[in-house]
Amino acid sequence: MPGSDINVIDTMGVSLGAGLLAIKAARLAEEGFEAEEIVKQIEASKKKMKYMFILNTLKYLQKGGRLSLPASVIGSILSIKPILTVVNGKLELLEKSRGMKKAIFSVMNRIKENGWSLNGKTVGINHITNLESRDIPVSYTHLRAHETVLDLVCRLLLEKKKRQKEMALQAVITH
Repeated sequence: MPGSDINVIDTMGVSLGAGLLAIKAARLAEEGFEAEEIVKQIEASKKKMKYMFILNTLKYLQKGGRLSLPASVIGSILSIKPILTVVNGKLELLEKSRGMKKAIFSVMNRIKENGWSLNGKTVGINHITNLESRDIPVSYTHLRAHETVLDLVCRLLLEKKKRQKEMALQAVITH
């Protein structure tokens, strides 16, 4: 906005991606960059952002009218996990996988196939889980000697999923 200290930027993204751009803008401001340069860098960065979301449930797609009840029921029975992306600021279906493990590997394979290097990049992993398991510790460990950043991201996601299954099993056994 001309003549003000506020600049509005449409990140063309959602959730963590918009947050990462806000964090970058704050860091640039702390480093002493002028507002015009910050806007320029954020505009350039938003064009490089890649979004991939794996939905664990079809419930909210159905409740929001994006999926019919029969499709939601059948998809849930088949353990369909939609993988979404952001294109021109809108969520779009990228593909569907059967099961979370296959969905995670599908995302990792897509990153490899497109030749996207994660080295030296900021990678955001947004994980939403139910409130009962919010205290599950996540071990964000360092790269193992043979691992790439992509391997680390995949390992962390699979470890989190394994802990959730173990907690669910413990709940069944103890109750």
